[in-house]
Amino acid sequence: RLDNHKIHQDELQREFHHFVNQYKNQDTGKITRDFFEEWLTDYINSTLIMNKAKEIGYDKNNKEIQTRLSALKKYFIQQYRGPYYDQAITNKITVSEEEQNEAIEKMDSGCTMEILKFPDKKQMANILGNDILFKGYQDFDHACTLAAKHGIMRYEMRSFWPYEELPGLKDIIFNMKTESVTPKPLFGFDTPYKDAYFVIYMKNKEIFHLSNKDPISKQDAISVIKTYKEKEMFYSKLRNIYKKSGFKINNDIVDILYTNIENINNNKIDIFNFKEIINDEILNYQINDAAMNVSVEEFITFLTHLPVRYKIKNREELYEYVIDMVIFDYLWNEAEQSGYTKSEFFVNGEQRHLRNIIEQTYLEKEIFTSIDITEKEL
Repeated sequence: RLDNHKIHQDELQREFHHFVNQYKNQDTGKITRDFFEEWLTDYINSTLIMNKAKEIGYDKNNKEIQTRLSALKKYFIQQYRGPYYDQAITNKITVSEEEQNEAIEKMDSGCTMEILKFPDKKQMANILGNDILFKGYQDFDHACTLAAKHGIMRYEMRSFWPYEELPGLKDIIFNMKTESVTPKPLFGFDTPYKDAYFVIYMKNKEIFHLSNKDPISKQDAISVIKTYKEKEMFYSKLRNIYKKSGFKINNDIVDILYTNIENINNNKIDIFNFKEIINDEILNYQINDAAMNVSVEEFITFLTHLPVRYKIKNREELYEYVIDMVIFDYLWNEAEQSGYTKSEFFVNGEQRHLRNIIEQTYLEKEIFTSIDITEKEL
């Protein structure tokens, strides 16, 4: 018992089980006494803080807390290689005997390519001519000269089968001969939300000897195929979201926000700096037959409550944060429909996150703000 709060045995067991899974000694696989005592002390302190927060009413439908909890739940649903990612993608991947044998045969096959990448078919045809869509373009140097006049430069890539950097093109690339050019431009994608067309020149082919084992083990082969399939499934899922949502981004608003990127990169974004555009629409998309119109204020709120937010270094990264709002909504909707958000694992995690948010909000508003630092202490 702590103050007027009883810690029930099932609650303590559940939290300790979570601690065991998350923080056990990685070298021995065992829980040391020091680790346990540290956890127990932290849990007691956390419970005392939680009691104080409840006395003031921080657990009673606090809008800020619910907003932060909603953002946190959606963030963890979309987390790359997180628990839901494993359920939706990783755990569904299978590797057949035929695929294993193909990987054993090909996975040491490497190459060096020179690549021209065009953002769309129309621009490529305007630069290289319409014939390239039907006959291909065998004079790669001349194609590079024409493309360079429009700011599209060739780049070199060294890769090996299954050529993960160019998803979906492994068979074509593997069958190319040294000093050959792709017979026709290859349709692919630069990022999941950006299509691209590639003209590839095979500079040379080589054997990389990636594995120290001879012959290559089936386990190595399975690992390579799983990684490749995982990326294909992940990209496919994102591309389906982009197509279904029909998202449109107001690029003028993105440009305005980017001119004030230093403010956006602050831990606490000063929304007053965007008062002239605060109600303007930055994004719209469709989900479940409903139209979603996102204002600048809603986007800033989304950024503010992200549990992890990296410093934005260029306009493209800011653009991707806008797109993240679409991804978060769609993956959350998918997780709800699958029943994942009602699973015991997720519900327990949700309660744990809620507890942490209540404690953090209480400390920020009731404790930290009351601490005065004198000029002498500075």
